[in-house]
Amino acid sequence: MFLTPTCVGLVEVLWERQDFKALLNAVLLAKCFKAKQWESSRHMSRQLAGIGTMLSNALVNAGMVSFQKLEDTNPREIELIVNRHPPFGSQVVDAVKRLPKYELSIEQSASYAPDTAEVTVTVSLANSDLIRERSTAAPNHCCVLLVGDVGNKILYKTRLSDAMLLRTGPWSKRLDIRRAAKGEELSVNFMSQDWVGLDVQSTYTPFYSGVKRVSRGHTESAVSMGCIWTNLLVCPPVSLGSPGQSLRDNFKACNHRCLHKDTCAHECCKFGVSVKTKAPVTGMMESYRQGLKTKLDNITRTPNLKRLKQPSVQYTLQQFAYTPIMKAKMTPTVPVAPTTASGWDHLQLYEQRQQVLDMWGKQQNFYYFLNKYVHACSTDCMFAWLCKIS
Repeated sequence: MFLTPTCVGLVEVLWERQDFKALLNAVLLAKCFKAKQWESSRHMSRQLAGIGTMLSNALVNAGMVSFQKLEDTNPREIELIVNRHPPFGSQVVDAVKRLPKYELSIEQSASYAPDTAEVTVTVSLANSDLIRERSTAAPNHCCVLLVGDVGNKILYKTRLSDAMLLRTGPWSKRLDIRRAAKGEELSVNFMSQDWVGLDVQSTYTPFYSGVKRVSRGHTESAVSMGCIWTNLLVCPPVSLGSPGQSLRDNFKACNHRCLHKDTCAHECCKFGVSVKTKAPVTGMMESYRQGLKTKLDNITRTPNLKRLKQPSVQYTLQQFAYTPIMKAKMTPTVPVAPTTASGWDHLQLYEQRQQVLDMWGKQQNFYYFLNKYVHACSTDCMFAWLCKIS
């Protein structure tokens, strides 16, 4: 929390100096502390509202490591990746689309000079219509334009806000660049002060008329090579004897600068100087590896046996055809003889019983109607007797 004001103060101090690399790194460091993301981080989506560590890890695992990839992805696919319901994906894509997108162009004028070049730098907002409606970044969002050369010199520096770009349109600045001694390449950086992933960084090499200069490194190397060639020309050639004469093994030519070594009185010039062979210094790991290699060399190897050749057999598809298995018919061992029908006696008994029940039912009906008739007759007689008595 206390590092952000410190870095901002460092930027303000270096703003008054002419150290290009120091100011560039200070601006990047202050932005990283404010955004809580390193410049090379892949978790760009964590800066958006509603996306935390878990959702950012899921998006990174899916390959969405930049704002451009998030914008080009289908919102439904984003919802499947982070396991969220609609309209979460649409909100993320809309927030990314409303981040400021900057376009940086560098153009050199047609007037050329040996030591100076006239360069025009133009900065514009690519999505100014969306930013004018609503911006994901803060209303006071600013960027730093920093131009430097190979000699670590600041050629131009300024701060540009989104509000100014919306109000005035594309911003341009003409710069008179002086040719640096170490090189001609220019570094143009347009960096956001709050967001990671919105920077536009480029290099540009202007054209200068006249002879191309050589940098200091090339000059020093050329001088050193010149000294070497001078020494080679001054030093006389060293003869190793007659053309047919050659040094023996483990012998080398001496350092004497004799013109004719075959007629020289020096014995070393005629036969050479013996070379002492030094045993190679091996460490513990090297000796262990050599021991393993020796053991492997001592192991008897298995002889290479030729593969047995299989006899060539011609196969046809008929061999693999399906053949149904027929069920064998079982023949009875004991002859079957027809038997007489049984159960007729029970049927006759059932018919007799049914006849008895029918007769009993008829008797019951007869007795019932007879009782009714007797009761009716007795009632009529009783009524007639009562009439007579009265």
